[in-house]
Amino acid sequence: MLTEKRTLVRNTLLNGLSQSAAMLAAFIFMPLLVRSFGLVNYGLYVLISAVAAYAALLDFGIGAAVTRNVAEADATGDPSLAHQAVSTALVFYTVVGVLVALVMVLVGAFAGEVFHVSAQQASLLRTMLWIAAAFQLFAWPASTARYALAGLQRYDLLVGAALLGTALNVVATVYVLATGSGPAALVALTGVASVVSAGTMVLMVMPLLGPGVAALSGASYTRLVGMLGFGWAVFVVQLSDVLFYQQTDRLILGVLAGAVAVGLYEASAKVNNMVTYLSGLTVSAVMPLASSMDAASRHASLRSLFIRGTKYGAAFVVPVAALVVVFSEPLLVAWLGPRFAGQGIVMQTLVFPHVLVALGLMGDAIVISRGRMGRRVPYILGQAVANVVLSVLLVPRIGVLGVAVGTAVAHLVDFPIHVRFLLRETHVTFASWLREVVVPVYPLLVVPVGLGVLLARSPLASSVLGIALAVVIALGAYWLAFYALGLTADEREDFRGVLRSFLGQGDGDAA
Repeated sequence: MLTEKRTLVRNTLLNGLSQSAAMLAAFIFMPLLVRSFGLVNYGLYVLISAVAAYAALLDFGIGAAVTRNVAEADATGDPSLAHQAVSTALVFYTVVGVLVALVMVLVGAFAGEVFHVSAQQASLLRTMLWIAAAFQLFAWPASTARYALAGLQRYDLLVGAALLGTALNVVATVYVLATGSGPAALVALTGVASVVSAGTMVLMVMPLLGPGVAALSGASYTRLVGMLGFGWAVFVVQLSDVLFYQQTDRLILGVLAGAVAVGLYEASAKVNNMVTYLSGLTVSAVMPLASSMDAASRHASLRSLFIRGTKYGAAFVVPVAALVVVFSEPLLVAWLGPRFAGQGIVMQTLVFPHVLVALGLMGDAIVISRGRMGRRVPYILGQAVANVVLSVLLVPRIGVLGVAVGTAVAHLVDFPIHVRFLLRETHVTFASWLREVVVPVYPLLVVPVGLGVLLARSPLASSVLGIALAVVIALGAYWLAFYALGLTADEREDFRGVLRSFLGQGDGDAA
């Protein structure tokens, strides 16, 4: 059997494979879509994802509750818990799918009044919203399968379905670019791709959970109340994510500044999304494992997961964020052309908070898995409101940069409050957190940042491939230094043990 460490690493790598494929496709196709659609229509296309992201808030944390319940059922050998949770979620998501479709139809009907667009642009936006609405009727109930597979820790199946969806999205995008079909066709074709991917997950999970898992008669109002009780704090976190990570920024720009501003902002947002995905990747497989540990009262293991997971996650994400800040301006110009010159400050402002926020990701995943996120909720809501208010106030004055400043300021003000909360919940002292997490990671940033500043002034900075090579060189130097100086002898032995287990030379250490 795979050890917990190897399972966690394997699942994280599998998630990384699917997310990297999707990010790479988005990075490659953005300049092509901007040229094909024009910056205005591309901005309208981007607004669809922002509206869909807000509709996704109607999940109310049920997805996380499904993952937790299925993980607990798998750990305790109680399949009835998994069946009841899945059936309840299926009924809930079916209702939500209808509501989301109606909301998107309604927003589309009043697109001209809601957004700062012309009549022609409003017509295109309406068409895309109505197309996207139709796919919600299947996407929502089918998403139950994704959360159930996560609870079973079957990330191999999740990644297979996700890669299928990415491949179909690539085919759809190439077709639209080749035929000049326009953004509405792209919304329709990518919607088909999402249906195929979600349908594949449904077919995969049913035999794993056994017969009767999709029976609507298994749904329980009591179970729904319990799932909402666990998921409400997760919902607040999801709300904060939507407010912080570009979706609200896009809507504010769409309402106050128009589609061109959304298109310009999207360049910085795409790169910030990449860093966000990398950050999420470090904890993407943690929740079911942490739920199992909590169910077994393995408190020492949870503390170790917090300390080491935070340390390794920060060492992975922080140098990437720092190098994006260094290369922002040359990257935008090399990638999208001179029209995006001057937008580097927007990207730097969006990405810089990741240098600190990375320290909270593992702790949040563990606290959520234990159902103890409630005390954090008032601060999350305050942070989200501050971001929106600052953005609305600043956009009329400084344009696109305003939404980035709103996001960054709210994150930085909340950071010490967030750290204090996590240390209290995980019973880790501030001194040990500094000694075991911060000191091994942050002083070594002088290596990649110094190399990055030098390479940014070299001929490598004139092309996307050259910048990518420079980033790889700087990251490689940091990670080598971290392995030699940032890891303890035991941690290096653990690393080698897990590596040997992947190479088939041993089973690795037990967690």
